[in-house]
Amino acid sequence: LPCPEGRKKERKKERKADFSLGAPQAPPRTGPRLGPCEAERKKERKKESLSLREGRKKERKKERKGDGDPEEKERKKERKKVRSASLLERKKERKKESYAQRQAGKKERKKERKNLNEAFEKERKKERKKAYEKRLSERKKERKKERYISFMTELLDGCSRQEAS
Repeated sequence: LPCPEGRKKERKKERKADFSLGAPQAPPRTGPRLGPCEAERKKERKKESLSLREGRKKERKKERKGDGDPEEKERKKERKKVRSASLLERKKERKKESYAQRQAGKKERKKERKNLNEAFEKERKKERKKAYEKRLSERKKERKKERYISFMTELLDGCSRQEAS
């Protein structure tokens, strides 16, 4: 294929434009350089190989769809079953943990809970109680004292009556 002269000029313009923008985007090549005609041929070959690949993909898709051969369909179903069964087995194998790993996990979770509880307690202690809450707690204490005293007096009265009789 003869190299068109106009294409050479376009290439030179592109290179000038690239240098005017600053540093080149691609790293400089080492080794033998391709001329513009050779580069064109290389691009054409690349396009051809891509089109061949696309053609193969289309052929494979057609093969997958098939003519509706019942034996082929059965084979495909069997293959899928085998694949799915093997995948399930693999998942089970991965989930297995040793006794030591389970114990270590338990310790970690326990430690996390303990840390959370401690942090919660610290925050609760930092927060001051309001005046009315303190008064309520004092009232509760007084009521307990009164109940205790009344209970003890009843017990003493009951014991003294039994001794008298």
